[in-house]
Amino acid sequence: MNCMGLSDDMVFQCETLAQKQIDGNFSFDDKKTYILDHLSDEDLKENKRWDDLHLGDRPLYVGDVYNFIDGKNKYNEDLEDLGDYNPVMELLNQAPAPIVNNTARYLSSEENTLKFSIVWHHINLPTDVFPNAGGVTFKNNLKTVLYRTSLLTQIEQDKAHWKWDNGEVESNRSPLFVWDTNWFSDETATINGLAEVYRVFNLGGWEQAESFVKEYYSVWREKNCL
Repeated sequence: MNCMGLSDDMVFQCETLAQKQIDGNFSFDDKKTYILDHLSDEDLKENKRWDDLHLGDRPLYVGDVYNFIDGKNKYNEDLEDLGDYNPVMELLNQAPAPIVNNTARYLSSEENTLKFSIVWHHINLPTDVFPNAGGVTFKNNLKTVLYRTSLLTQIEQDKAHWKWDNGEVESNRSPLFVWDTNWFSDETATINGLAEVYRVFNLGGWEQAESFVKEYYSVWREKNCL
């Protein structure tokens, strides 16, 4: 997902960073710097957790706990108090007035031309939620998921319930792309897969991103003890 976000056609999963890109103030080089800076703090075996570079559904749709402005982190205690609040889950449950920020509302509007994403750790995503979304599902991921979660704390392990293995998706949705997790063991296969993802989702800038993605891949594998 982060590799897709390197394209100028797609935003990172973070309210502050997405808004900066909308405003024309978050470039490809800025994205590279962000990834490398935050990847340096990640270490699955040492930390026994993986913070996803502080990117994800809640940081994008609700707000980022850490507001990255001018290279400085500003901790937002109000958002931390929300615990595991998931705005997408509220949409699924048709809960009243989910907390969705203005940046996410703009991204969802007809005025917006940038692509954005959700990461859904369930096999079922009803068709009335983001009905026009193109999906990426995963196959052959059980072995890798079980290995990675074995390095986490018990609390984090208990959260890791995404253990399907066949790239399937329910609710009459057809994914645009099926990612084979076995590709992660080989740089060429990984790079070729991402190039195809860029093609399928009509993302520009692969020629610009490719060399950095190779660097990202190498560090990511090391940090995940793969």
